[in-house]
Amino acid sequence: MDLIPVRRRMPRAIPIPFVSLLHSQAPLPLLLALAGAAVLGTTACDDSVGLADPVEPEVRTVQGVTTDVAAIIGTFASGPMHRPFLLESLAEFETYYGGIHPLHEASFHVRAFFQNGGRQIWVSRASAPTVAGLLGNGGSGRGLLALEEANRFNTLMVPELFSEPGIQDRISAAATAITYAASRDAMMLLDPPWEITGASDLIDWVKASGTALRSRHAALYFGRIEVPGGGVSGGTRWIGASGAAAGIQAWNDRERGVWAAPAGPGVPALAGVLDTTPLTVQEREALNTQQIISLLSTPPRIWGARTLLSGQSPFTYLNVQRLTLHVEALVRDTLRWARGKPMEPELWAQARSETEKVIHALWLKGAFQGTQPQEAYFVRCDASTHNSQDIAAGRLQVHVGFAPLKPGEFVVRIITLELR
Repeated sequence: MDLIPVRRRMPRAIPIPFVSLLHSQAPLPLLLALAGAAVLGTTACDDSVGLADPVEPEVRTVQGVTTDVAAIIGTFASGPMHRPFLLESLAEFETYYGGIHPLHEASFHVRAFFQNGGRQIWVSRASAPTVAGLLGNGGSGRGLLALEEANRFNTLMVPELFSEPGIQDRISAAATAITYAASRDAMMLLDPPWEITGASDLIDWVKASGTALRSRHAALYFGRIEVPGGGVSGGTRWIGASGAAAGIQAWNDRERGVWAAPAGPGVPALAGVLDTTPLTVQEREALNTQQIISLLSTPPRIWGARTLLSGQSPFTYLNVQRLTLHVEALVRDTLRWARGKPMEPELWAQARSETEKVIHALWLKGAFQGTQPQEAYFVRCDASTHNSQDIAAGRLQVHVGFAPLKPGEFVVRIITLELR
């Protein structure tokens, strides 16, 4: 069921004229806090209240099965708190969330997303760049749980988990975000922690994480990118590449297909990027052995398409993982009509036929290897894919196998639909 954010009026805050603060008898620390709140457009006592009722974006939901919709959680200069809105342009982000701001790292990632080909991104404003603020806790409905109101997204970013110096135990925080992305059939895009500046240090950090980050639902990018607008008076700043990478993935899916690697000479150079962290060939090779995606400097370009999953699985390839997620989503969406139907051979035959149509259409677009359908994919849904427990519980089991463009081996997925 699609969940649509409920439109709510934000409480009106009482404006605090800056001049009146100069004549206040309040203690100096409180004066400074109130002055900062007046300048930044918030009160010091309530992180969810602005100086005026904020204008909320139009309420939208994602239509159809997508591969290119992003989601980001972060702090921003303004905008509604703790609930996501789907934005479709940089102009909308500037109108409703204040655009880029030197105190809000996530704002630069939203800009990079749109500059590099992104068209739809869920933006959820957090109260503070802390683990609790960004990820939430318990049943607060904040952080990650705020995204329950976003009906569908394909990539997730929480860049301030990595850019804020005060974040403790980044590995645990990143693992929590990865787990949530996996629960939404999405990819979590990670940046290097701010304290890590070299490739060898990042490799050590990933190794120290053990298996915590080793997921097919995660991708890590190094190095950083230099972008304009780093301070109050202009200048530049260095940020992680996840926002730009999400934009490139969106462009790649529209122009080449989700089955193509979103990297290398087949995708554009990074837009809005002045420079990237210089890397030697040896450093790039060392990063690749740890499934870390590296960047080229001239021109700035993503030069790798791996997930953080270790081992020999086909899901170490980012395009195979994203194609698999797309296939599973397409099949589930196609078979929605089957809910409530009796578990009979006629249902299995119809489900198999409808699934074959979807998979065949992908093959015609060039998603799989093979010059003939039987070389490219198979679909099974019959008595052999169901046991007595499945039938009694109303679990429709569809087995789909396909040969992605790389690596040259079949990927087999069992897609289960609960009919009751």
